[in-house]
Amino acid sequence: MDVRFPGEANHLAEVGSRLSRQFDFAERLLHYWSAAPLDDGFNQSELPPIVIKVLAAMRVRSCRLCRSAIELCKRAEALDAAILARALFDTALIVKFVLKPEFVPPKVSRKDPVRELPSNPLTRKQRATLYLAHNAFKRATIIAKHSRDSGSSHFAARLDEEKREYADAIGPEWTIILQHHPKSYSGLTSRQLADVLGPPFPRWYDSVYGYLCSHVHVDDIEYYLTVDGQGDSRVSWHNSTDEVALSLRPVFPMFHLIAGMMHEHVDFGPEVGSILNGFAVEYRPLDDSE
Repeated sequence: MDVRFPGEANHLAEVGSRLSRQFDFAERLLHYWSAAPLDDGFNQSELPPIVIKVLAAMRVRSCRLCRSAIELCKRAEALDAAILARALFDTALIVKFVLKPEFVPPKVSRKDPVRELPSNPLTRKQRATLYLAHNAFKRATIIAKHSRDSGSSHFAARLDEEKREYADAIGPEWTIILQHHPKSYSGLTSRQLADVLGPPFPRWYDSVYGYLCSHVHVDDIEYYLTVDGQGDSRVSWHNSTDEVALSLRPVFPMFHLIAGMMHEHVDFGPEVGSILNGFAVEYRPLDDSE
């Protein structure tokens, strides 16, 4: 379906013209990372298989998010692209959480019955298991609520069994933690996890995460209206080129960081490292140009 908004053709031509270098760069990076021969690196890695499972999934997730964000930006849908950019930030958090060589849960203030997280270090295998357990718990809870009405009781039973298996794998303490506020795979809020994981996540959280979140929670009505000189409002069908550039801008560093972290810890070979570094060098003048 190709529905066009009023005046869209001319506006998209302007966006495409002004941001042609950024779009070309983003598409070349996406094409490289989605087609790069990484299977041997994954298969030969000494990382635990469950960690490789999470990384392989996050590679595909990040590629899908990046492609969709680029396509939305090309249609001047900057707000929806920003939502996907936020999802890229969350994906980068997951990859860093799983791959960080050492991770000790911090002592943080919590509002639920579990006042503090266990203080013992978590291995990569344990962190990958926590992430997958978090997913299993969420799926089982959602399906259980609707299984009676939707006739999916067999599916619900299978997910409930999967939930029990993961509960056994992570133990009773972490099972309780994952099912209480903030109900995250780390037992931490995004802000707390960003601080623990370190650069660049705290800076990104402070500089762009709030802007990206505003479009998720619909705190952005001003982007759908324009006010003329007399103070009258009218609808705005398109995001400006500057707004498109603002949403596109964080997509590259987040996507590149995900690829870079995977290469650093899996090691896909010197050629992959050289190409990723080349993209980073090429991007610097593009980032300064907007």
